[in-house]
Amino acid sequence: MTATKMEHQQLLNLVSELMTLEHSASLLKWDHYTHGSKKGLHTRANVMSQLAERTHTLMTDKSNAAMLQEVAIEEIPEAMRPTVRYLQKESTRLNKIPRKLYTSYEKMAAKAPALWQEARQKNDFSHFRPLFDRFVIWQMDLADELGYTSNRYDAILGLRQEGLTTAKLDQRFGRIKKELTPIVQYAKSSDKKIKTGFLYEDVDASTHQSILHNGLERLGFDFEAGRMDTGHTSMTIAIQPDDVRVAFPFAASELRNVFPKMFSEAGEASFSQNYETLLQGETDPSTKLAHRLLFEKFLGKSKGFWQVNYADIQKQLSPMLDHVSCEQFYEAINAVDFTIVKSEASEVMQPLHLLMRYEIEKAVINGEVATKELQNIWAEKSGEHLSLLTPHDLGGILQEDNFATGSFGAPGFELLSYMNAASMYQKLSQETKSWQNEDVQSWLQNNAYSIDGPFSPQALCKQDDLSAYLKVMEERFVPLYQN
Repeated sequence: MTATKMEHQQLLNLVSELMTLEHSASLLKWDHYTHGSKKGLHTRANVMSQLAERTHTLMTDKSNAAMLQEVAIEEIPEAMRPTVRYLQKESTRLNKIPRKLYTSYEKMAAKAPALWQEARQKNDFSHFRPLFDRFVIWQMDLADELGYTSNRYDAILGLRQEGLTTAKLDQRFGRIKKELTPIVQYAKSSDKKIKTGFLYEDVDASTHQSILHNGLERLGFDFEAGRMDTGHTSMTIAIQPDDVRVAFPFAASELRNVFPKMFSEAGEASFSQNYETLLQGETDPSTKLAHRLLFEKFLGKSKGFWQVNYADIQKQLSPMLDHVSCEQFYEAINAVDFTIVKSEASEVMQPLHLLMRYEIEKAVINGEVATKELQNIWAEKSGEHLSLLTPHDLGGILQEDNFATGSFGAPGFELLSYMNAASMYQKLSQETKSWQNEDVQSWLQNNAYSIDGPFSPQALCKQDDLSAYLKVMEERFVPLYQN
């Protein structure tokens, strides 16, 4: 066997084992959030830690690392080239992280969500803070291992998104604060009263499940290539494109909570079923989030979509919506809820929530604030950027799910995801023939799910323009609050 053939065989063997490890970890995660037993948490955490350690071992193996850096991309089948480019970057990244540091985090992260939920039940961040302190120290150690020029937080941001820095985010969030605040204040000071009372009516568990199932199907989810189950929380896990799983907590729920999670999960699930990759890790997390936001915050709140689909939903939710017109429904779901809870905030408020989180994370990683002061600092930032009070931890620091696993850097890539979602929505609005579901899916197939499309994951990572987002916010919320 020639050196080139041996190299290619080594590459195939590496990809095959990484696929097995990734699939196994995804199945364990799915089991944990759906049907896994509470007593089995420790065992699952240990297995997931071992899978992570094996992945780290493979990617930092000297022979594999050398092969990845030396392999000639032009000699690799075209379908494998994105995978190889991803593995080259991942190998370089993981080689900077000591294995002991890497596996210690995986063990903490696997056990942390259960403790986080206990803290939420107690409405007391101090219950989780000892573990959170360990996460902070881990992040600091990691940043020091990776190295940085002037700001320790830059090292963490670089892991989230290549080239992302505090300098860039300071500029982005500065523009957000300057241009978004007047739109929010306009809505807040408007005398127009939007009727939203019907959104607080309860939908029973059976109807809730039916709406979610029908909604996923309507939005393009292929149930022959996936499944829908009951979970502790709403989530999507892609094992591979023909095995994408969606979970929802099927319980009686207020109507206002039904559609956001349906659109959000449909956005990621539809992308995962239609964008082919050998390894799920190839797709940047900001891309999957952008597709969630595209569906939940833009498509799912657009007048065009509801003009096409409202009659069916109205019939399904009769008599609740019998006397609610499509225009009234559109206004209600877009009404700005001035809330301290980010997950309940509208798309015009969420970037301001991200701004306060960004400032808090940056200060924590740079050792500028003590974690014991975080509850107070959170309340101060909420007042400064949102003009809202934070009366308890559930509405403050305990709402930030990425803190449950000590995963910092989220605000930066979430803002990027908003920018990309708005850019896709703006083009979709301009170019689609109609808001019929098949036309929307066709546009997505050609523009976002194609590797050569203008909104492919590779293209989205290079975008850096807030203009589309700010334009959509102005066009949506100024008319909405005009008398």
